Amino acid sequence: MAKKRIKGIFNAAIYVNTVKQVFDKYGIDAKYRSKELEDSIQVTITIQKK
Repeated sequence: MAKKRIKGIFNAAIYVNTVKQVFDKYGIDAKYRSKELEDSIQVTITIQKK
């Protein structure tokens, strides 16, 4: 059984965390949902209209 590569998941997690940090830094009220799929991570960001 071949080992799965974790490198891709780690890089995706860095991108997701960077987006969250930017929203937090600028005080943007946003809700995040993430879902791990077989070959990717799906991220949904919801921002209320003002």
